[in-house]
Amino acid sequence: MTAKRWHLAEADPALQRTLAEALDLSLPAAQILINRRLTTVDAARAFLRGSADGAQGLRLPDLEAAVARLHQARRRGEQVVIVGDYDVDGITGTALLTAVLRELGCRVTAYLPNRLQDGYGLGASALAFARAQRATLVVTVDCGTTAIEAVAALAADGIDTVIVDHHTPLDRLPPARAIVNPVRRDSAYPTGLASVGVAFRLAEALVEDPVSLRHHLDLVALGTVADVMPLSGENRQLVKQGLEELSASRKQGLRALLTISGLEGKPLSTFHLGFILCPRINAVGRLGSPDDVLRLLLTESADEAQALAVRLEQANRERQRIESRVLSEAMAVAERTLHFREAQAVVVAGEGWHPGVLGIVAARLVERFYRPALVISFEGEVGRGSGRSIRGFHLVEALRECEALLESFGGHAQACGLTLQRRQLEPLRERLNRAAAARLQAADLQPVLEIDVELPLSAVDERLVGHVASFEPFGPGNAKPLCLTRGLALKAEPQIVGRQHLKCWLTDGRRTAEAIGFGMGHWLEVVRRGPQLDCVYTPTHNDWDGERSIQLELKDVRSSGP
Repeated sequence: MTAKRWHLAEADPALQRTLAEALDLSLPAAQILINRRLTTVDAARAFLRGSADGAQGLRLPDLEAAVARLHQARRRGEQVVIVGDYDVDGITGTALLTAVLRELGCRVTAYLPNRLQDGYGLGASALAFARAQRATLVVTVDCGTTAIEAVAALAADGIDTVIVDHHTPLDRLPPARAIVNPVRRDSAYPTGLASVGVAFRLAEALVEDPVSLRHHLDLVALGTVADVMPLSGENRQLVKQGLEELSASRKQGLRALLTISGLEGKPLSTFHLGFILCPRINAVGRLGSPDDVLRLLLTESADEAQALAVRLEQANRERQRIESRVLSEAMAVAERTLHFREAQAVVVAGEGWHPGVLGIVAARLVERFYRPALVISFEGEVGRGSGRSIRGFHLVEALRECEALLESFGGHAQACGLTLQRRQLEPLRERLNRAAAARLQAADLQPVLEIDVELPLSAVDERLVGHVASFEPFGPGNAKPLCLTRGLALKAEPQIVGRQHLKCWLTDGRRTAEAIGFGMGHWLEVVRRGPQLDCVYTPTHNDWDGERSIQLELKDVRSSGP
């Protein structure tokens, strides 16, 4: 793993005292809020209450036009086809709109493309399905913003399109009846919503009582976390409420999924969504057709939900097996062919790698080398790839400089998909590296730990841990708070537990605390050498065997001193 740079936020003692006194917080907790730019009592209070900010009073572009066209379809009894994407965001958004439109009395059928056969978005198979259904209105979810030709083809057949999306538009927009997308250039709405969040805002505008849709926030939370959207502002509010709804979900499918995942009855966090539930939802779509997931989210039958949850569990195990093999091969290619003192972007390719796991493998390469990474699988002369990026490097903007080499591409700042001809592989590698060299300095290729506060071990008490817990849900835009304590020593021999987790007891000579470093087994010898350690961690609770204690969740460790 690449060594991390530590950046300790500058303390503001005066503002700490102001927030601490007004909101009954500890001083370290107040500094954590300051680091999140919550520098007024009102802003900090709204954050602690989980209130939305930034989007209040604003309307998504074309929202009224979309609502009008959908109500027209309902009144006329038109056939509506919803075309989603095969990832968690697209599937949950499709399920949400399908359920809401059916509750409103619309004739609606949903279609999700097969990743392996159809590819992303509003492709030929989706158009054929809409025509076969005799649809007069197509609603896209998590796709469509760049589908200019496909939307024009539907219009030529007399089929209107409403686009519900969050992807970056091209210079020209499709000829749709409405394009509900917060990242349109003419939009005043804050960016950051996942497509399922956009779908939820559209659903709120469709019904008389938006509060009646709260039970669908479980879907919003899943799609938002899976798509790695920032958990600040309205997203934080949506996910916070969505986690509450998910714990007691009315949906038979989600209840069955919680049970088979071992999460039934447990308090849920973004960790459980991102690392346990969402991979299971994603698995069948990665390996082929996502139809089983859509059925799971929409079924009202407990028996069907159970059977579908078992299928998802089996698909996830198969996905893990495939991912492990492709990752091993991709890592070997990277280490054999790339000169990392020169390469500022990783581009690796292989034959017949399963396209459903390329994005996950790209993410693992970013973790390993901390560089933007593209992973491409060739079948014959055509390659399909996925990419992931690092902080400060907008992947899609960089790919625009490579556009002449690509058959197609799209995505976000941090993730992309693309297709290309085999002969363009080396030119793509060279041009992407030039784009990275122009944008990135040497320091950008080293991950940074943003540390909130330095404090003595004695300050890590129940009050602080409780305050940290109140800042959840954590994710991009609202990272887990990180504390730094220097000069700690081992109280006992450190251990490796579970799957390479580091466990130890640390002391400053006056107080001792348990610490756990998930996936940090490789730090065992560093910790043993000591003799004193500087530790970066999140203060948390450890609930074990009915007892609760304070635990330091380690993020990085260094020997004290120069």
